[in-house]
Amino acid sequence: MRVIHAQAEPGTPTGRTLTAQLRLLRPNTSDLVDAGFLFALCALALAGFVTGFDDLTFAVVAVVGLLVGMLTGHASNVFRWPWAAALGIAGVAYFLLGGPLAVGRLTLRGFLPTGASLTSLGTSLVTGWMEFLTTLAPVDGDGEFLALPLVLALLAGAGGLCVARRTRAAWPALVIPVVLFVLVIALGTLDAPLLVAQGLGLAGLTIGWLAVRFPRRRTVLGSGRPGRVQVALGAGMVAAALLGGALLAPLLPGTDTSRTVLRSQLEPPIDVRQYPTPLVGFRTFSGQDLKLYWDRPLLQVDGVAPGSLLRFAVLDRWSGAAWSGLGEASVEGSGFQRLGARVPNPPLAGVVDAHVRVLPDYAGSSSLNAWVPSLGEVASIGFEGEAAQEHRDNYRFNLTTDQGFVPDRLRAGDVLGVASAPLPQYATITDAPGPGDGDRQDDATSAFLASTTQRLASGDADQWAQLAFVAQALKQGAWSDGTRAGEEQYLPGHGQYRLNQFVTGQQFVGSDEQYAAVFALIASRLGYPSRVVFGAEVPAGGEVRGKNVQAWVELSVQGHGWVTVPTSVFTPDRSKQPDPNQRQNNEQESIQNVPPPNPVPPPGTYQEMQDTDPASARAELPASDLFWRWFWAIARWVGPPLLVLGLIVGTILGLKALRARRRRTIGAPSSRIAGGWHEVLDTARDLGRPLPPGATRLEQGALLGRDDVQGLALQANAAVFGAGEIDEQRVSDYWAGVGEARKAMLSDLPWWRRPLARLNLASLVVRRPRD
Repeated sequence: MRVIHAQAEPGTPTGRTLTAQLRLLRPNTSDLVDAGFLFALCALALAGFVTGFDDLTFAVVAVVGLLVGMLTGHASNVFRWPWAAALGIAGVAYFLLGGPLAVGRLTLRGFLPTGASLTSLGTSLVTGWMEFLTTLAPVDGDGEFLALPLVLALLAGAGGLCVARRTRAAWPALVIPVVLFVLVIALGTLDAPLLVAQGLGLAGLTIGWLAVRFPRRRTVLGSGRPGRVQVALGAGMVAAALLGGALLAPLLPGTDTSRTVLRSQLEPPIDVRQYPTPLVGFRTFSGQDLKLYWDRPLLQVDGVAPGSLLRFAVLDRWSGAAWSGLGEASVEGSGFQRLGARVPNPPLAGVVDAHVRVLPDYAGSSSLNAWVPSLGEVASIGFEGEAAQEHRDNYRFNLTTDQGFVPDRLRAGDVLGVASAPLPQYATITDAPGPGDGDRQDDATSAFLASTTQRLASGDADQWAQLAFVAQALKQGAWSDGTRAGEEQYLPGHGQYRLNQFVTGQQFVGSDEQYAAVFALIASRLGYPSRVVFGAEVPAGGEVRGKNVQAWVELSVQGHGWVTVPTSVFTPDRSKQPDPNQRQNNEQESIQNVPPPNPVPPPGTYQEMQDTDPASARAELPASDLFWRWFWAIARWVGPPLLVLGLIVGTILGLKALRARRRRTIGAPSSRIAGGWHEVLDTARDLGRPLPPGATRLEQGALLGRDDVQGLALQANAAVFGAGEIDEQRVSDYWAGVGEARKAMLSDLPWWRRPLARLNLASLVVRRPRD
């Protein structure tokens, strides 16, 4: 049942002066009490964003949104607008307030809306939630993400006050604040510094609000105590209950301290497998005779000591076909996520500030230009240049590997300011540490290396010594990338076939690509989490060329974290060529046993830009994976528009269905029959048949010109103005007639206009007179 203010009883404010209409907005005591409790509960809920933003600007935005939303809800209550109108006005306020509060840089003079600001705010409503959840917290406290607490505050304020003031029952007023609590927790992080304060505050405020609202429905006689004494006793009991709960709750059985948030359930929307792994193209950098990248400048690096290892891409997963930087999002903080205002848990010592300028050949390589270089553990990252803002918006970061990634790709002339700390070196470890934390590669995929591992690791020694034996054995081999004359049989690639050929030959022969891939897999089989790094050794002068590119391995070691194992530890010198006998035997067998090498397109060509997967990975990709890859690629573009359209259609139909259900089930039988008549009139409005204000039911039925509708008008008048009781069967029969009449009215339209009539908003925004 709706609660109508006494000042609104004489009639609608139509025709009153502006001053009289403004007087109607003056709240009474009940308005202020409900608004106060609603504000406190919603503000306490929105405080959960404290770990999601890097400052408290979001709190100011939330307070403004709550106040404006509650003002909207109060005006809708006073002027008896539909509650959907209150939410609609709150939506308009979102686009007006969102400019200066969230995207001020896109507005005119800091507050006037522009096309860019409205577009950004609209995009935030659709995709901002996913972007917020896949951005490493805390996010920038004065950026576009402020639109999210703003819209939640506006809707909670408007909808919450409408529910609180239009229902006599006590508990429905708590629905929206509780839902807001749940939403903010789901959008938050695993860290919850306000957990106790929010829990106790929610319990105390809800009990207090219920205690205030319950007496409004009844008159209490013979209590024997003044109201102040009752309030004091109630407050004391509430305080005692809250204190006892806070002290005893941790001791009760079944207490679960785990926290579930959406961040830990969602996979970031960047699939690195769509981008080529640079390790496959190693020979394009190492091959002097290919005339590709060998002597071409890639990067200009300043502020870094010569000989430092600059990581281009960290490849932490081997699929059996290729090493890639998959970065699976198994827990919060893993996978490639948007970086917030700062890097979480940055290194505190050994940080080097590197100044990296991207040169045309790095920007022109489709296998490199999406990866952001660093020296190791990243403390901060900055972009300069024409595309700086675009890079900042698109930058993704993997906390597990300390790897940066820009899907929009680096461009020639971009300047990166990378503060990072190099990892400890293999040579500095003097003890014999065991494996550290981290995920090992699946032994099943590297089972073909089992005999090689057993042969090279020399049995009974500890794990660290076995790893050293493997490195020494590999270094006794020869180096060839297959580009020198007479060595064409040494093919590129690091899939299972190529690596099996590498370890079963009379002599180990390969380039950094094969040596790093094999050493990392054997280290994983020995128990050490491992990954391959594609990067370069910074020369004197800082100009990194293709000939400086290397591939090395990083291992997770107990007590030391991730440790760099340089290429020189397990790879022979590049001047060490294969034995002539090995070369001759391989030449005789290559035609029969080895497929022809995949052609390497020149840098910058159309073929290279389109080659987004290694050939070996494509060859071994199952048909089901190929189907789902195409499916998600199409869904990524088609899905959001269809989702928005579905939400709009579902919202309109849901609002109309909810309105019909309230009319059919709430109130006295005569009111429910009158509600059925209003349902007929709303159908007429949606069909484009507006009716004059002030017309009686009989006049309205005559204007619609249908016998069934005129019969419904007569029945409604008899129910509202007639004598006697109205039973439930009469109400059900009347609503059945309403349904038949509405179907008949819709059937008179052409088929293509019927969906438009069902989605017409005319009946949701019109103001109806009281019966």
